[in-house]
Amino acid sequence: MALSCRDTAITEAHQVQLFIADLSKPLRMDVALQRPTSRDDAVMFARAFEQREVVPRSPPLPSSAINRQQGWSASRA
Repeated sequence: MALSCRDTAITEAHQVQLFIADLSKPLRMDVALQRPTSRDDAVMFARAFEQREVVPRSPPLPSSAINRQQGWSASRA
């Protein structure tokens, strides 16, 4: 019964800390560096950083392939 009388409100700052602590390590660092002031901000940053990881990146083209795409030859450069 004594436990049910306790104030169970968690401050916004504590919610942010708990949310960040539960993230995976690289994501935790990315979100923490943004210093979110609300749990909603922390969630928004986490989702944005997750999306960055999901977007496939194409490997950079070698400079010779770029030159061919632009119609240049080695003799013109």
